[in-house]
Amino acid sequence: DTFRRKAQMLLLTLPSAGTLMPSSWTIKRVKLLAKNPVAFGGFADIYKGSYNGCTVALKCLRLNTYFTSEDHEKIRSKFRREALLWKDLKHPHILPFLGIDIETFPTSYACLVAPWMSRGTILTYLQDNEPPTTEVDRLIFETAQGLVYLHSRDVVHGDLHSPDLQSNILLDENLHIRLADFGLAKIANNANFSTSSNNGGVYRYMAPELVAPLLLVALTEEDKVNSHKSPASDVFAFGMIGWQVRCDYLSINGSLLY
Repeated sequence: DTFRRKAQMLLLTLPSAGTLMPSSWTIKRVKLLAKNPVAFGGFADIYKGSYNGCTVALKCLRLNTYFTSEDHEKIRSKFRREALLWKDLKHPHILPFLGIDIETFPTSYACLVAPWMSRGTILTYLQDNEPPTTEVDRLIFETAQGLVYLHSRDVVHGDLHSPDLQSNILLDENLHIRLADFGLAKIANNANFSTSSNNGGVYRYMAPELVAPLLLVALTEEDKVNSHKSPASDVFAFGMIGWQVRCDYLSINGSLLY
């Protein structure tokens, strides 16, 4: 396991392999089920498809024509790093990585393929079903378990959030949590292994030490050292999500917090 992690870190930092995708990751005969994307991101669109008889989600890179060739290279490199980090994450509460599709959208560079989460996001599930409080607590606990696993692998998620439809906290068909979206993930304690810059994320879920530099607030030297995404900033985001889930649940059924 230690050897695999070292090999992974080496691959993440090889400049010459910045945009190359290993052929062993490629999967074939992915079929598109809808022409239009079901969701949009900063540099990627999400499509619904099928693979081996199962419904899947395709995260497809969007390379806008007004970007420079240098921009395209940087975006491809970050996309590859996301795939490399995600590929080795295997846990009951992490969205599985199935492979890379390069046939469906040849001009998009590549699509990352994962199982389709038919139950949607944690918030939409709570709003649509109004489960008992014990069920809400179970979902929060499973979110924590997924995060603990990431940190045990020295991976900082960096972008946990749950604003309704754009949440990256999903539910599978058995109503278990699956953490997704590793576009801003990084290897803990090493900025060179980040899949993105430090300033990405949703403000509501960002720890104060991450928000201050974005607001051009004067920072002490200690603040500068701590103003990087870390396991601690992931825990802050988790706390915000737990509070939001509980508050949204209360507004739905009017029950007491405890």
